[in-house]
Amino acid sequence: MDSPLFIGVEQGRMNAVKLCLIILCLATPCAVRALGPHELVIVVNKESESSRTIAQDYAELRGVPRQNIIYISLAGDDTPSDTMTREQFTESIWKPVTRTIRDRHLEHALAWAYSDGFPIRIETGQHDCSLLGLTFTRNRDPAPEEIRGGTCRSSLFAGPNMPGQSALQSQSFDRLAALHGPDMPLPSMILGATGPRANTIDEISLYLANGVRSDHTAPSGTIFFVTSDDVRSTARAWQFAQARDDLAALGVRSEITPDFPEGRGDVLGIMMGTERLQHVDRNAYLPGCLSDHLTSWAGAFDHAGQSKISEWLRAGMAGSAGTVVEPYAIWMKFPNAWLYVHYASGCTAIESYYQSISCPLQMLIIGDPLAQPWAPRAKVILGNVVAADDARGYEVQAIVQSSHKGSYRRFMFLVDGRAVTGIERRSVLTFQTAKMKNGSHTLRAVAYRTGPVRSQAFDERTFEVRNGRIVE
Repeated sequence: MDSPLFIGVEQGRMNAVKLCLIILCLATPCAVRALGPHELVIVVNKESESSRTIAQDYAELRGVPRQNIIYISLAGDDTPSDTMTREQFTESIWKPVTRTIRDRHLEHALAWAYSDGFPIRIETGQHDCSLLGLTFTRNRDPAPEEIRGGTCRSSLFAGPNMPGQSALQSQSFDRLAALHGPDMPLPSMILGATGPRANTIDEISLYLANGVRSDHTAPSGTIFFVTSDDVRSTARAWQFAQARDDLAALGVRSEITPDFPEGRGDVLGIMMGTERLQHVDRNAYLPGCLSDHLTSWAGAFDHAGQSKISEWLRAGMAGSAGTVVEPYAIWMKFPNAWLYVHYASGCTAIESYYQSISCPLQMLIIGDPLAQPWAPRAKVILGNVVAADDARGYEVQAIVQSSHKGSYRRFMFLVDGRAVTGIERRSVLTFQTAKMKNGSHTLRAVAYRTGPVRSQAFDERTFEVRNGRIVE
Protein backbone atom coordinates (compact mmCIF):
# COMPACT_ATOMS: atom_id res chain seq x y z
CA MET A 1 0.00 0.00 0.00
CA ASP A 2 1.32 3.46 -0.88
CA SER A 3 2.07 5.73 2.04
CA PRO A 4 2.40 9.56 1.96
CA LEU A 5 6.18 9.09 2.04
CA PHE A 6 6.16 7.42 -1.36
CA ILE A 7 4.75 7.93 -4.76
CA GLY A 8 3.66 4.38 -6.21
CA VAL A 9 46.68 6.24 7.82
CA GLU A 10 48.47 6.88 10.82
CA GLN A 11 47.52 8.13 14.30
CA GLY A 12 49.76 11.18 14.13
CA ARG A 13 48.50 12.20 10.76
CA MET A 14 44.91 11.70 11.86
CA ASN A 15 45.38 13.87 14.95
CA ALA A 16 47.04 16.59 12.90
CA VAL A 17 44.19 16.64 10.41
CA LYS A 18 41.61 16.69 13.19
CA LEU A 19 43.36 19.53 15.01
CA CYS A 20 43.66 21.62 11.85
CA LEU A 21 39.98 21.15 11.07
CA ILE A 22 38.91 22.05 14.58
CA ILE A 23 40.96 25.25 14.40
CA LEU A 24 39.46 25.99 11.00
CA CYS A 25 35.92 25.52 12.23
CA LEU A 26 36.48 27.65 15.30
CA ALA A 27 38.06 30.39 13.24
CA THR A 28 35.27 30.44 10.67
CA PRO A 29 31.88 29.95 12.34
CA CYS A 30 30.26 31.17 9.11
CA ALA A 31 30.10 27.82 7.34
CA VAL A 32 27.58 28.03 4.51
CA ARG A 33 25.48 25.10 3.42
CA ALA A 34 22.01 24.07 2.36
CA LEU A 35 21.21 21.73 5.26
CA GLY A 36 22.65 23.31 8.41
CA PRO A 37 24.26 21.70 11.48
CA HIS A 38 21.33 22.75 13.67
CA GLU A 39 19.04 20.75 11.36
CA LEU A 40 20.97 17.50 11.85
CA VAL A 41 20.40 15.11 14.76
CA ILE A 42 23.30 12.78 15.62
CA VAL A 43 22.20 9.43 17.09
CA VAL A 44 24.82 7.74 19.30
CA ASN A 45 25.01 4.29 20.87
CA LYS A 46 26.23 5.34 24.30
CA GLU A 47 27.44 1.79 25.05
CA SER A 48 29.96 2.03 22.18
CA GLU A 49 33.19 3.97 22.68
CA SER A 50 33.72 4.31 18.93
CA SER A 51 30.17 5.62 18.50
CA ARG A 52 30.75 8.29 21.15
CA THR A 53 34.16 9.27 19.78
CA ILE A 54 33.06 9.59 16.16
CA ALA A 55 29.93 11.56 17.05
CA GLN A 56 31.68 13.97 19.39
CA ASP A 57 34.50 14.67 16.93
CA TYR A 58 32.09 15.20 14.05
CA ALA A 59 29.83 17.50 16.05
CA GLU A 60 32.84 19.63 16.95
CA LEU A 61 34.09 19.77 13.37
CA ARG A 62 30.69 20.69 11.95
CA GLY A 63 29.31 22.88 14.71
CA VAL A 64 26.36 20.58 15.48
CA PRO A 65 24.74 21.89 18.69
CA ARG A 66 25.19 19.70 21.76
CA GLN A 67 21.40 19.66 22.08
CA ASN A 68 21.24 17.75 18.79
CA ILE A 69 23.34 14.79 19.98
CA ILE A 70 21.09 12.01 21.28
CA TYR A 71 22.53 9.08 23.24
CA ILE A 72 20.59 5.83 23.37
CA SER A 73 21.23 2.23 24.45
CA LEU A 74 20.32 -0.72 22.28
CA ALA A 75 18.00 -3.02 24.19
CA GLY A 76 19.26 -6.48 25.11
CA ASP A 77 22.76 -7.85 25.30
CA ASP A 78 21.97 -10.35 22.55
CA THR A 79 21.21 -7.73 19.89
CA PRO A 80 23.01 -8.87 16.72
CA SER A 81 25.76 -6.57 15.52
CA ASP A 82 24.50 -6.51 11.93
CA THR A 83 20.73 -7.17 12.09
CA MET A 84 17.93 -5.89 14.28
CA THR A 85 14.30 -6.95 14.40
CA ARG A 86 11.49 -4.59 13.52
CA GLU A 87 10.40 -4.47 17.17
CA GLN A 88 13.93 -3.74 18.41
CA PHE A 89 14.22 -0.82 16.00
CA THR A 90 10.96 0.61 17.27
CA GLU A 91 11.72 0.21 20.98
CA SER A 92 15.48 0.84 21.03
CA ILE A 93 15.89 3.52 18.35
CA TRP A 94 12.72 5.06 16.98
CA LYS A 95 10.81 5.72 20.20
CA PRO A 96 13.67 7.07 22.34
CA VAL A 97 15.09 9.29 19.58
CA THR A 98 11.76 10.79 18.52
CA ARG A 99 10.78 11.27 22.17
CA THR A 100 14.03 13.14 22.86
CA ILE A 101 13.54 15.29 19.76
CA ARG A 102 10.11 16.24 21.04
CA ASP A 103 11.30 16.89 24.61
CA ARG A 104 14.21 19.07 23.41
CA HIS A 105 12.05 20.94 20.91
CA LEU A 106 14.21 19.87 17.96
CA GLU A 107 11.35 19.70 15.49
CA HIS A 108 13.38 21.93 13.14
CA ALA A 109 15.78 19.02 12.54
CA LEU A 110 15.38 17.60 9.03
CA ALA A 111 17.80 14.65 8.96
CA TRP A 112 19.59 12.15 11.21
CA ALA A 113 23.20 10.98 11.23
CA TYR A 114 23.85 7.65 12.94
CA SER A 115 27.26 7.20 14.48
CA ASP A 116 28.98 3.80 14.66
CA GLY A 117 27.51 0.97 16.73
CA PHE A 118 24.15 0.32 15.07
CA PRO A 119 22.86 -2.66 13.09
CA ILE A 120 22.76 -1.94 9.37
CA ARG A 121 19.81 -4.21 8.54
CA ILE A 122 16.25 -4.34 9.87
CA GLU A 123 14.09 -7.46 9.55
CA THR A 124 10.78 -6.31 8.12
CA GLY A 125 9.31 -9.59 6.89
CA GLN A 126 9.96 -11.21 3.52
CA HIS A 127 12.45 -8.56 2.41
CA ASP A 128 14.66 -6.67 4.85
CA CYS A 129 15.26 -2.92 4.89
CA SER A 130 18.38 -1.05 5.83
CA LEU A 131 18.59 0.96 9.04
CA LEU A 132 18.34 4.09 6.89
CA GLY A 133 15.42 2.69 4.90
CA LEU A 134 13.13 2.24 7.89
CA THR A 135 14.23 5.59 9.28
CA PHE A 136 13.28 7.13 5.93
CA THR A 137 9.72 5.78 6.17
CA ARG A 138 9.43 7.15 9.71
CA ASN A 139 9.06 3.60 11.02
CA ARG A 140 6.22 2.69 8.68
CA ASP A 141 6.23 -0.72 7.03
CA PRO A 142 6.57 -0.63 3.26
CA ALA A 143 4.96 -3.43 1.26
CA PRO A 144 7.31 -6.39 0.63
CA GLU A 145 6.83 -6.19 -3.14
CA GLU A 146 7.82 -2.50 -3.08
CA ILE A 147 11.04 -3.34 -1.27
CA ARG A 148 11.94 -6.22 -3.56
CA GLY A 149 11.04 -4.57 -6.85
CA GLY A 150 12.10 -1.03 -5.98
CA THR A 151 8.69 0.14 -7.15
CA CYS A 152 7.99 2.66 -4.40
CA ARG A 153 9.23 6.06 -5.46
CA SER A 154 10.54 8.41 -2.82
CA SER A 155 8.75 11.75 -2.71
CA LEU A 156 12.22 13.35 -2.49
CA PHE A 157 13.39 11.71 -5.72
CA ALA A 158 14.03 14.32 -8.43
CA GLY A 159 14.06 11.90 -11.38
CA PRO A 160 14.30 11.27 -14.19
CA ASN A 161 12.54 7.93 -14.50
CA MET A 162 13.50 7.08 -18.08
CA PRO A 163 15.65 8.28 -20.98
CA GLY A 164 14.61 11.60 -22.45
CA GLN A 165 13.13 12.96 -19.25
CA SER A 166 14.67 15.84 -17.35
CA ALA A 167 15.46 15.80 -13.65
CA LEU A 168 13.62 18.18 -11.38
CA GLN A 169 15.44 21.22 -10.09
CA SER A 170 17.74 20.55 -7.14
CA GLN A 171 16.33 21.65 -3.80
CA SER A 172 17.49 21.74 -0.21
CA PHE A 173 15.70 19.82 2.53
CA ASP A 174 14.13 22.88 4.16
CA ARG A 175 12.38 23.73 0.91
CA LEU A 176 11.25 20.13 0.46
CA ALA A 177 10.01 20.06 4.05
CA ALA A 178 7.92 23.16 3.37
CA LEU A 179 6.33 21.31 0.44
CA HIS A 180 5.70 18.00 2.20
CA GLY A 181 4.87 19.13 5.73
CA PRO A 182 4.28 16.16 8.10
CA ASP A 183 4.64 13.74 5.17
CA MET A 184 8.30 14.66 4.70
CA PRO A 185 10.37 11.45 4.79
CA LEU A 186 13.29 11.33 7.23
CA PRO A 187 16.66 11.11 5.43
CA SER A 188 19.64 9.74 7.31
CA MET A 189 23.25 8.67 6.83
CA ILE A 190 25.86 6.83 8.86
CA LEU A 191 28.97 8.77 9.85
CA GLY A 192 31.12 5.67 10.01
CA ALA A 193 31.08 1.92 10.60
CA THR A 194 33.91 0.01 12.27
CA GLY A 195 34.66 -3.68 12.40
CA PRO A 196 35.54 -6.42 9.91
CA ARG A 197 35.42 -5.22 6.27
CA ALA A 198 34.42 -1.73 7.46
CA ASN A 199 36.70 1.17 8.46
CA THR A 200 38.88 2.08 11.41
CA ILE A 201 38.25 5.12 13.59
CA ASP A 202 41.34 6.76 12.09
CA GLU A 203 40.02 6.23 8.56
CA ILE A 204 36.63 7.62 9.53
CA SER A 205 38.23 10.70 11.09
CA LEU A 206 40.19 11.33 7.91
CA TYR A 207 37.31 11.06 5.45
CA LEU A 208 35.01 13.15 7.63
CA ALA A 209 37.76 15.77 7.79
CA ASN A 210 38.00 15.62 3.99
CA GLY A 211 34.29 16.36 3.83
CA VAL A 212 34.77 19.51 5.91
CA ARG A 213 37.78 20.52 3.80
CA SER A 214 35.65 20.37 0.65
CA ASP A 215 33.24 23.12 1.65
CA HIS A 216 33.26 26.25 -0.57
CA THR A 217 36.10 24.93 -2.76
CA ALA A 218 34.11 24.76 -6.06
CA PRO A 219 36.61 22.11 -7.14
CA SER A 220 37.84 21.95 -10.72
CA GLY A 221 38.21 18.24 -11.21
CA THR A 222 36.49 15.49 -13.17
CA ILE A 223 33.60 13.13 -12.47
CA PHE A 224 33.97 9.76 -14.19
CA PHE A 225 31.10 7.60 -15.43
CA VAL A 226 32.79 4.25 -16.08
CA THR A 227 30.97 1.93 -18.49
CA SER A 228 31.26 -1.81 -19.15
CA ASP A 229 29.16 -4.77 -20.29
CA ASP A 230 28.48 -5.68 -16.66
CA VAL A 231 24.77 -5.36 -15.86
CA ARG A 232 25.81 -3.34 -12.83
CA SER A 233 26.99 -0.69 -15.30
CA THR A 234 24.41 -1.07 -18.07
CA ALA A 235 21.58 -0.59 -15.53
CA ARG A 236 22.52 3.09 -15.24
CA ALA A 237 24.25 3.72 -18.58
CA TRP A 238 21.21 5.51 -20.03
CA GLN A 239 21.69 8.27 -17.45
CA PHE A 240 25.29 9.21 -18.13
CA ALA A 241 25.13 11.38 -21.28
CA GLN A 242 22.29 13.56 -20.03
CA ALA A 243 23.86 13.98 -16.59
CA ARG A 244 27.16 14.90 -18.28
CA ASP A 245 25.36 17.65 -20.19
CA ASP A 246 23.65 18.93 -17.06
CA LEU A 247 26.98 19.01 -15.23
CA ALA A 248 28.57 20.89 -18.13
CA ALA A 249 25.84 23.52 -17.83
CA LEU A 250 26.98 24.00 -14.22
CA GLY A 251 30.62 24.29 -15.27
CA VAL A 252 31.61 20.86 -13.93
CA ARG A 253 33.63 18.48 -16.10
CA SER A 254 32.68 14.82 -16.44
CA GLU A 255 33.72 11.94 -18.69
CA ILE A 256 32.02 8.78 -19.89
CA THR A 257 34.78 6.21 -20.25
CA PRO A 258 35.25 2.42 -20.39
CA ASP A 259 38.44 2.72 -18.38
CA PHE A 260 38.71 3.14 -14.63
CA PRO A 261 40.80 6.29 -14.06
CA GLU A 262 44.30 5.62 -12.79
CA GLY A 263 47.05 8.01 -11.80
CA ARG A 264 44.66 10.96 -11.69
CA GLY A 265 44.90 13.71 -9.13
CA ASP A 266 41.65 15.46 -10.00
CA VAL A 267 38.92 12.90 -9.31
CA LEU A 268 35.66 14.46 -8.09
CA GLY A 269 33.57 11.33 -8.34
CA ILE A 270 33.33 7.87 -9.86
CA MET A 271 30.10 6.09 -10.78
CA MET A 272 30.48 2.58 -12.14
CA GLY A 273 29.18 -0.98 -11.84
CA THR A 274 31.44 -3.79 -10.75
CA GLU A 275 31.55 -6.67 -8.29
CA ARG A 276 35.20 -6.09 -7.40
CA LEU A 277 36.99 -2.77 -7.08
CA GLN A 278 40.59 -2.64 -8.29
CA HIS A 279 43.28 0.02 -8.12
CA VAL A 280 41.13 2.42 -6.09
CA ASP A 281 44.27 3.63 -4.32
CA ARG A 282 45.98 4.68 -7.56
CA ASN A 283 44.24 8.07 -7.70
CA ALA A 284 44.22 11.20 -5.60
CA TYR A 285 40.64 12.08 -4.75
CA LEU A 286 39.64 15.69 -4.22
CA PRO A 287 37.97 16.52 -0.89
CA GLY A 288 34.25 15.98 -1.12
CA CYS A 289 34.52 13.16 -3.68
CA LEU A 290 31.54 10.75 -3.88
CA SER A 291 31.82 7.31 -5.51
CA ASP A 292 29.57 4.33 -6.12
CA HIS A 293 29.91 0.89 -7.78
CA LEU A 294 26.37 -0.62 -7.70
CA THR A 295 26.88 -4.16 -6.48
CA SER A 296 24.80 -6.41 -4.27
CA TRP A 297 26.69 -6.52 -0.98
CA ALA A 298 28.61 -3.23 -0.94
CA GLY A 299 26.88 -2.14 2.27
CA ALA A 300 26.74 -5.56 3.96
CA PHE A 301 29.92 -5.80 6.01
CA ASP A 302 28.86 -9.14 7.45
CA HIS A 303 28.92 -10.67 3.94
CA ALA A 304 32.33 -11.79 2.66
CA GLY A 305 31.59 -11.40 -1.04
CA GLN A 306 32.12 -8.34 -3.25
CA SER A 307 33.87 -5.04 -2.60
CA LYS A 308 32.53 -2.83 0.16
CA ILE A 309 31.90 0.89 0.20
CA SER A 310 34.53 1.04 2.96
CA GLU A 311 37.18 0.69 0.22
CA TRP A 312 36.08 3.98 -1.32
CA LEU A 313 35.99 5.67 2.09
CA ARG A 314 39.44 4.34 2.96
CA ALA A 315 40.75 5.94 -0.23
CA GLY A 316 39.46 9.35 0.86
CA MET A 317 35.87 9.71 -0.35
CA ALA A 318 33.51 11.97 1.57
CA GLY A 319 30.71 9.50 0.94
CA SER A 320 29.69 6.25 -0.70
CA ALA A 321 26.59 4.06 -0.78
CA GLY A 322 25.64 0.41 -1.14
CA THR A 323 22.84 -1.99 -0.32
CA VAL A 324 22.66 -4.26 2.76
CA VAL A 325 20.84 -7.15 1.06
CA GLU A 326 20.67 -8.57 -2.46
CA PRO A 327 18.97 -5.77 -4.46
CA TYR A 328 19.32 -7.22 -7.98
CA ALA A 329 20.36 -4.84 -10.76
CA ILE A 330 17.46 -2.46 -10.19
CA TRP A 331 18.75 1.05 -10.78
CA MET A 332 15.95 2.62 -8.74
CA LYS A 333 17.56 1.26 -5.55
CA PHE A 334 20.86 3.06 -6.18
CA PRO A 335 21.96 6.69 -6.66
CA ASN A 336 21.45 7.84 -10.21
CA ALA A 337 23.91 9.97 -12.17
CA TRP A 338 22.17 13.19 -11.09
CA LEU A 339 23.71 12.66 -7.66
CA TYR A 340 26.54 14.84 -8.93
CA VAL A 341 24.22 17.41 -10.52
CA HIS A 342 22.47 18.06 -7.19
CA TYR A 343 25.87 18.20 -5.48
CA ALA A 344 27.22 20.69 -8.03
CA SER A 345 24.04 22.77 -7.62
CA GLY A 346 25.02 23.49 -4.01
CA CYS A 347 23.21 20.73 -2.11
CA THR A 348 24.87 18.85 0.73
CA ALA A 349 25.90 15.23 0.24
CA ILE A 350 22.83 13.90 2.07
CA GLU A 351 20.48 16.12 0.07
CA SER A 352 22.15 15.01 -3.15
CA TYR A 353 21.86 11.31 -2.29
CA TYR A 354 18.19 11.40 -1.41
CA GLN A 355 17.21 13.39 -4.50
CA SER A 356 19.00 10.80 -6.65
CA ILE A 357 17.60 7.54 -5.19
CA SER A 358 14.13 6.49 -6.27
CA CYS A 359 13.72 3.70 -3.69
CA PRO A 360 16.19 4.03 -0.76
CA LEU A 361 14.73 1.24 1.39
CA GLN A 362 17.76 -1.11 1.23
CA MET A 363 20.43 1.56 0.92
CA LEU A 364 23.29 2.32 3.31
CA ILE A 365 24.96 5.71 2.83
CA ILE A 366 28.13 6.41 4.80
CA GLY A 367 30.16 9.60 5.02
CA ASP A 368 29.83 13.29 5.79
CA PRO A 369 26.19 14.32 5.30
CA LEU A 370 27.04 18.03 5.36
CA ALA A 371 29.84 18.02 2.77
CA GLN A 372 29.08 20.77 0.26
CA PRO A 373 31.91 21.65 -2.14
CA TRP A 374 29.80 24.02 -4.22
CA ALA A 375 28.47 26.06 -1.30
CA PRO A 376 28.59 29.85 -1.78
CA ARG A 377 30.65 31.83 0.68
CA ALA A 378 28.99 34.06 3.24
CA LYS A 379 29.62 35.22 6.76
CA VAL A 380 27.29 35.95 9.65
CA ILE A 381 28.50 38.19 12.47
CA LEU A 382 26.58 38.36 15.74
CA GLY A 383 26.81 41.75 17.38
CA ASN A 384 27.11 42.38 21.08
CA VAL A 385 24.21 41.41 23.32
CA VAL A 386 22.85 44.66 24.73
CA ALA A 387 19.94 45.71 26.93
CA ALA A 388 16.85 46.48 24.86
CA ASP A 389 15.80 50.13 24.79
CA ASP A 390 12.29 49.35 26.02
CA ALA A 391 13.53 47.24 28.96
CA ARG A 392 12.05 44.04 27.45
CA GLY A 393 15.25 42.14 28.02
CA TYR A 394 18.22 41.93 25.68
CA GLU A 395 18.71 42.15 21.96
CA VAL A 396 21.33 41.16 19.43
CA GLN A 397 21.67 41.71 15.71
CA ALA A 398 22.95 39.36 13.02
CA ILE A 399 24.84 40.96 10.13
CA VAL A 400 25.52 39.08 6.88
CA GLN A 401 28.54 39.65 4.65
CA SER A 402 28.42 38.08 1.18
CA SER A 403 29.57 38.95 -2.30
CA HIS A 404 27.35 36.26 -3.80
CA LYS A 405 24.38 37.39 -5.86
CA GLY A 406 21.21 37.60 -3.85
CA SER A 407 20.69 38.42 -0.23
CA TYR A 408 20.50 36.51 3.02
CA ARG A 409 17.35 38.16 4.31
CA ARG A 410 15.74 35.48 6.45
CA PHE A 411 16.95 34.61 9.94
CA MET A 412 16.51 32.05 12.66
CA PHE A 413 17.85 32.28 16.21
CA LEU A 414 18.56 29.41 18.60
CA VAL A 415 19.44 29.54 22.29
CA ASP A 416 21.16 26.45 23.67
CA GLY A 417 20.25 24.63 20.45
CA ARG A 418 16.53 25.34 20.80
CA ALA A 419 14.83 27.52 18.19
CA VAL A 420 13.43 30.70 19.73
CA THR A 421 12.20 32.07 16.41
CA GLY A 422 11.08 30.57 13.15
CA ILE A 423 12.62 31.58 9.85
CA GLU A 424 11.62 35.22 9.48
CA ARG A 425 12.86 38.51 8.06
CA ARG A 426 13.96 40.08 11.35
CA SER A 427 17.72 40.15 11.85
CA VAL A 428 17.37 41.38 15.45
CA LEU A 429 16.47 39.06 18.31
CA THR A 430 14.93 40.35 21.52
CA PHE A 431 14.95 37.75 24.28
CA GLN A 432 14.46 37.32 28.02
CA THR A 433 16.91 35.81 30.51
CA ALA A 434 14.83 36.02 33.67
CA LYS A 435 14.07 32.28 33.70
CA MET A 436 17.43 31.05 32.42
CA LYS A 437 19.65 28.98 34.67
CA ASN A 438 22.85 30.52 35.98
CA GLY A 439 25.85 29.70 33.82
CA SER A 440 26.98 29.72 30.22
CA HIS A 441 24.53 29.68 27.30
CA THR A 442 24.94 29.65 23.53
CA LEU A 443 23.24 31.88 21.01
CA ARG A 444 23.24 30.97 17.32
CA ALA A 445 22.02 33.10 14.42
CA VAL A 446 21.33 31.44 11.09
CA ALA A 447 20.88 33.54 7.94
CA TYR A 448 19.14 32.04 4.91
CA ARG A 449 19.46 32.96 1.26
CA THR A 450 16.27 32.09 -0.54
CA GLY A 451 16.15 29.95 -3.65
CA PRO A 452 15.64 26.30 -4.60
CA VAL A 453 18.86 25.49 -2.72
CA ARG A 454 18.57 27.69 0.34
CA SER A 455 22.13 28.50 1.31
CA GLN A 456 22.60 29.34 4.95
CA ALA A 457 25.35 30.68 7.17
CA PHE A 458 25.60 30.92 10.94
CA ASP A 459 27.52 32.44 13.80
CA GLU A 460 27.47 31.43 17.45
CA ARG A 461 28.59 33.05 20.67
CA THR A 462 28.33 32.31 24.36
CA PHE A 463 27.01 34.52 27.12
CA GLU A 464 26.87 34.19 30.90
CA VAL A 465 23.67 34.50 32.92
CA ARG A 466 23.63 35.17 36.64
CA ASN A 467 20.43 35.72 38.60
CA GLY A 468 18.44 36.34 35.45
CA ARG A 469 20.80 38.88 33.92
CA ILE A 470 23.67 38.73 31.45
CA VAL A 471 27.03 39.47 33.03
CA GLU A 472 30.29 40.42 31.36
